[in-house]
Amino acid sequence: MRRTVMAAVGVGIVALAIGGTGWSSASPRIQSTTTMHLVAKTLRGTVVDVQARGPSLGDQEVTSGAVLDSNGHKIGHFANICTLVEAGRNPLAQCITTGRLSSGQVTLQGLTRLAAANATAAVTGGTGSYANVRGQAQLHRINDQTTKVTVTLTP
Repeated sequence: MRRTVMAAVGVGIVALAIGGTGWSSASPRIQSTTTMHLVAKTLRGTVVDVQARGPSLGDQEVTSGAVLDSNGHKIGHFANICTLVEAGRNPLAQCITTGRLSSGQVTLQGLTRLAAANATAAVTGGTGSYANVRGQAQLHRINDQTTKVTVTLTP
């Protein structure tokens, strides 16, 4: 499996999960639609190649790293698992991400083509200040370790 492609996808999805970092822990829940501009940096990762060498159904990439705000300050952590659900010339992965911030966690999920530089994922829920959120994230891969993420959260 191509580790670098899976890593970049994972980074983006991960940043999404951390999306709500602009709120303090004193805020019980978000009250209105909010858009955040974030950067996800993959710091660790591994590939689990379950079948024949190379991309195949069930292969996984597990990644984790830091979420940065638009000024480059670290505001949280993420963990991500992408599972290859379609192999071949243009592999498709299912990615699930959880981001942890000081005021709660946010979860994301989405399908993405591994060769794509851009992707969209759904915000599927959260805890703490993010217990009432839904929304989506737009991901733009910069390189194998860095993804720009625009997250829109709606209460």
